[in-house]
Amino acid sequence: MRTYIHDYQSAVEFLRHGCDKTQRRISTNTSVHTHSSTSDPYAVVSIRYYNTDIVEYYADGTVRIDTGGYHSIFTSKRINQYQDRVYIYQRRYIMHYIECDGRGAPQRFRTRNDPTFERRLTVGADGTVTQ
Repeated sequence: MRTYIHDYQSAVEFLRHGCDKTQRRISTNTSVHTHSSTSDPYAVVSIRYYNTDIVEYYADGTVRIDTGGYHSIFTSKRINQYQDRVYIYQRRYIMHYIECDGRGAPQRFRTRNDPTFERRLTVGADGTVTQ
C-alpha cells in the first residue's frame, strides 16, 4: 500500500490505523511519531528520518521542517515527499534554495553560500515564514 502523507490530518489518520498509535513506519528509515509530552498526544506529529524529525505537523496547521544539518539528496527528497508547503531544490548534492508557499506569493530562501540560513524553517497556518 502506498502511503500519501502531506499534512497534519493525513499523518494522524495514518497513525490511528496502525497497531501502535504513537509511531508507525512508512518506509526504510522513515516513520511517523507523536510527541506525547503534551496533554494531547496528537498535538504534534512528526516524520522522522533516521533520528531527525524532518517534518513536524502541528494541530493548528503550522508545518516545521528541519534538515538536521544534513543537506543530502535523500533528506531533501523525504522533506519534499511528506509535505506540500516547502520545496527544497537540490542539485548534485548541494542544496541551492528552499521555496515556501506561504499561502501567498512564494518566498525563496537561498541556502548555498548563505551563512544566515539555518537548518529549520517554519510555515505558520496563516502563511508566515520564519527561520
